[in-house]
Parts: sequence; structure tokens; C-alpha cells
Amino acid sequence: MGIASGKNIECFNTFFRKLGRNYKDLLDKHGNIYGKIRNGIVHGYLIEGNSKVVIEGEDCGIAFDDKTGVFTFYVGKYLEDLKFAVNQYIYELKTDLDKFNNARQSLENVAQLI
Repeated sequence: MGIASGKNIECFNTFFRKLGRNYKDLLDKHGNIYGKIRNGIVHGYLIEGNSKVVIEGEDCGIAFDDKTGVFTFYVGKYLEDLKFAVNQYIYELKTDLDKFNNARQSLENVAQLI
């Protein structure tokens, strides 16, 4: 399997923190946001539950209003941050042989399932 069983949330949290300090702060403050954030974005490009989508704005692609309990998904900023994080990860794969080999093995394991 590509990701060890039971590690989905841990892997999400690790990469989510790579999106930037604001994402790390959001995760640290709200704990397990995997279900609302990851599943919503991957399956519907929305945040599940009490949320709204805005094209531009803010300094973080995802914000939470403590007063209203609403998550806001700032699509433009999120895509900028995602692109940055993916480029950083690619750089890490190019410069860290162990990380590259682990990623390659995960992809090979997924390919065998298809």
C-alpha cells in the first residue's frame, strides 16, 4: 500500500504544515481537521460543514472564524501555497535519497494495486 494503514491523518498533517506557518497554526489550534478539510477539498473542492469559498483574499488559504464557527476557503491563496509546498517537496526528493526512495516505493506499491 502507498501509505501505511492508519497513517492517512498523520501524512495529511505533515504535508498541511508544509503549506506554511498559518496552516500549521490552524492545525495546532483546531486539532483534527482532516475530515473537514482534506476530504472536502479532495472530493468536492470545498470544505465540509459550515464553510464558504472565496476566490481571493487573506494571507492563508484556509481561515476559521472563532465567532461564527465558519471555515473560509480562499482558493487563490491556497493554490499558491500548495504550489510552493509541492515545489519544496520535489526539491526534497531531489536532494534526499532516502526520501526519494521511500516515495518511489510508495508509488510502486500503489501501482501494484491498480
